[in-house]
Amino acid sequence: MNGRAISNPFSSDVVASPEQAIGADVPQIHRAAFDACRRAYELVATQGHSHSVLLYGEAGCGKTHLLGRFRKWLAEEQEAAPSPALFVAVRVETAPTQVWRHLRRRVAEELTTKKADGNIPLDAVLRSFAAQCKGNLSSAFDERQVKDLDLGLMRVLEHFAMGQHRRLCRAWLAGDGLSDADLQNLSLSQVTLEEVEEDYAETSARRVVLALIRLCFPSPVVLCFDQLEALDIAQQAKSFALFDRMGASLVDDTQNALVVSTVLARFLKRLEDDSPTDFVRISKEQAHLQPLDWEQCRALVAARLSLVPELARETPIQESSLRAFFETQHGSCNPRRLIHHARQLFADWQERGGGELPSTGVGKPAASMDDFLRGELDQLWAKAQVRSDADADRVLAHGLPVALHLLGHATEETASGLIAGSGNARIHIALANQSDMRSLGPWLKKLLAHPQPGVKLCVLRDARLPIRPGAIKTRERLEQIEREGGRVVRVEAEALEALDAMRRLVAAATSGDLSRNGDTIEPKTVREWLARNLPSQVQELASEILGEEPPVPVDSRRDALLDLISRIKVVPAGEAARETGCTLEQLEAYARAYPLHLRWFGGSCPVLCQAVVQTPAGEPDDAR
Repeated sequence: MNGRAISNPFSSDVVASPEQAIGADVPQIHRAAFDACRRAYELVATQGHSHSVLLYGEAGCGKTHLLGRFRKWLAEEQEAAPSPALFVAVRVETAPTQVWRHLRRRVAEELTTKKADGNIPLDAVLRSFAAQCKGNLSSAFDERQVKDLDLGLMRVLEHFAMGQHRRLCRAWLAGDGLSDADLQNLSLSQVTLEEVEEDYAETSARRVVLALIRLCFPSPVVLCFDQLEALDIAQQAKSFALFDRMGASLVDDTQNALVVSTVLARFLKRLEDDSPTDFVRISKEQAHLQPLDWEQCRALVAARLSLVPELARETPIQESSLRAFFETQHGSCNPRRLIHHARQLFADWQERGGGELPSTGVGKPAASMDDFLRGELDQLWAKAQVRSDADADRVLAHGLPVALHLLGHATEETASGLIAGSGNARIHIALANQSDMRSLGPWLKKLLAHPQPGVKLCVLRDARLPIRPGAIKTRERLEQIEREGGRVVRVEAEALEALDAMRRLVAAATSGDLSRNGDTIEPKTVREWLARNLPSQVQELASEILGEEPPVPVDSRRDALLDLISRIKVVPAGEAARETGCTLEQLEAYARAYPLHLRWFGGSCPVLCQAVVQTPAGEPDDAR
C-alpha cells in the first residue's frame, strides 16, 4: 500500500483543552486519577456536597487529556448520577488578581453558548428554577432565596429568559462594561462610585459566579481549572494564594460544585505553601499522574494506529523498535515523548512507501530553536483577539509584568494595578478601560485622591475606547494626571495583540505545553529568547509607560467617531464627517484601522456602521 497517502496518527502530542476531542483513549492509563474524578462527581451529584480533586504530574503526562476523558464520560457514559448542569473548562491564563473575573467570563460563556444539540444551558437552568412556580421566573425568584442573587442579576436573567437583549445579557454576565443606554435596556442602575474600585470588580465577579452555581442546584457544576502554573508567569511572591482562596470558596460556599485542578508537579509545593488552609479545600482528593509502563505504551500506540482503518493489515511500527525506545526511558515513559517517537517511526515507515523500500534514515531537518519559537509566537499573534474592555484588562494585567521583567524592571502586583520600578523611579500603572464615562470619571477621581508618595501615576487605556467630547470631567482629570507629573497612555490594538501573544507563549512554556521534537521547552529558554526578540510594539508600550518616550497625543477625532458610532450605530459618512471634523478619506482609514468597531460601505452614498461581533452562541444581535 501507499503509506504516504495516510495521515500520521501521531501528528499531535498536545491536547490544548479538555473540550477538544481526545481521539484515541486508553482507559487503563491514569485509571486511578480518572476514578478519583468520577467518585468525586458522584458524591457531589448524590449527596449535595461540593468536592475537589487535584491532579498533578510532569509536563506531557496527560493531565489535559484526562480532563477530556472526564468531560466525555460526563456527556456520554455516566449513568449513576444526574448529568451536570454545566461543564466549564478554565485555562488559567490570567493575573492572580483577576481569577474571579476570569472564571466569571468562562462560566458566562458556557452558560450562554448554544451547544451541538441546539440548546443553551442557561435556558434549561432558568426553566428548571422557574418550574416550581409554573414557569414564572419572577415568582420563583421571590419565593426561593438564593444567596448572592441580587436584583441586578435577577433582572438580567429575566431579560435572558424572555429572549430580550441577549447580546447585552451575555456581555453583562461575562463582566464587560456597558454604556448607560445598555444598562437602561437591562433595567439596571448606573455605576456607583464604589463599583469602580478594582477589588469591587473581583468581589462582584465572585458573587455572580457563586449565585449562578447555586441557581443550578441540585444539578452539579463541574469546574476544571487547567494549568494553574500559568498564574506564575510574572514570578511574583504568592502567585497561587488568590486562586487557593477562590477554590476554597467554591467548595465551602456552594453545595453542587466539583472543582478539578491540574498543576505541574514542580509547582505543587508552592501551591500548598501560598495558602495552606485553602489548599486543603481544593485538594480533598489528590492524584499523581505517573509515567507509562511498557504495557501502557504498547496500548497507547495501538490505540492511535487503530484510528486508521487502512492500517488493519499493516505493521508500520515494529514492537522491537518501540521496545528499544522504551528501554532508553529507564523503565517508564512520558506519553508526549512516546507519541513523538512513534510519529518518527511512522514517518519512517511512510518514507519506505509503506514497507516497500529500505529506510534512508533521512528525515526533514528540525527547525532551529530560534525559528521554532518565532513560528510559535507568530501563530499566537495571528490568533490574538482583544475585543472588549475586559479582554484589554486581562491581557495588560497578565502580560505587562512579564514584559517589564524581560526588559529588566521589577514589578509588584496590587489590587489597584501594578507598581513598576524601584526607589525614586516607581510608577503606579492603573488600568482605565471602563466603557462608560460614569465609571471612568469616578475611577480617575479616586486615583487622584489617593496618590502614593514617591510614585508617579500612569493610566493605561485601550485606544479603541473613546473619551466622549462631552465627558468634560473625565478629560479634566486626565489632564490633571499629566499636569501632576503622571502619564496617560492610549494602548493601540497592535500592542495589545503582541502582548497577548507574548504572554500566551510564556504561559505555554510555564505549563509544559511547548514542545519541540518531543522535548518540553523550559520557560527559561523562552524568556531568554523573548528578551532578545520582544515585539517592537511591546517595547514601545513599555517605553511610554516608563517615561522613556513621550506619550502619543490623544486623537480627539477618532474618539469623537467611536463615540458617535457607539450611539447611532449606522450613520451616513457625510453626517459622520460633519459631526467629527474628519474627511471622508480619514473616516475610511479609521474603519480599516478599527475593523472590530467600524465598517465602511463605499459607493455614491458611503455609510459607516458599528461592527457587530458574532455572539458565542452564533445568534444575531437581538438587542432592542
